[in-house]
Amino acid sequence: MRTPLKPAVKMLAAAMVAAPLIIGAGTAAQASTTTVSSLMAYGDCAANYFCSWRDAGGSSMLTAHPNLPGNQGVYYMTEPDKLTSFYNRGTRDVLLMDWNAGRGCYERIYTVGPGGWGNLPAALNDRTDVLKFGYESSLPGACPI
Repeated sequence: MRTPLKPAVKMLAAAMVAAPLIIGAGTAAQASTTTVSSLMAYGDCAANYFCSWRDAGGSSMLTAHPNLPGNQGVYYMTEPDKLTSFYNRGTRDVLLMDWNAGRGCYERIYTVGPGGWGNLPAALNDRTDVLKFGYESSLPGACPI
């Protein structure tokens, strides 16, 4: 049995049907268009977690990892190079890291701030190997900035 939607959620869903919502954690040029169905998928991400999906619009859950101060600071993806969409419901920035074989180190390719959600820009799709939670976390093998 489905739980009825709260009035505020119903209003948001109705507004999204009328016009797509622009979302994202990067620049306006990197923002992605999201539909009502993908908004509901993003709702599957629990508070204080960073969630990622294999497909655009929060489809096909890839990982959900706690994002609170004091938790593990680095998460090596069990399925690297698969992350397409994300939702950061945690309290810290999440840095998406990709292995750069030419430099022999992990480089930051995207930063998702608290509350950031959407699809990665096409050029960064399916490149994430490591999630780094907050800037204070140490990542062995990280490229110098």
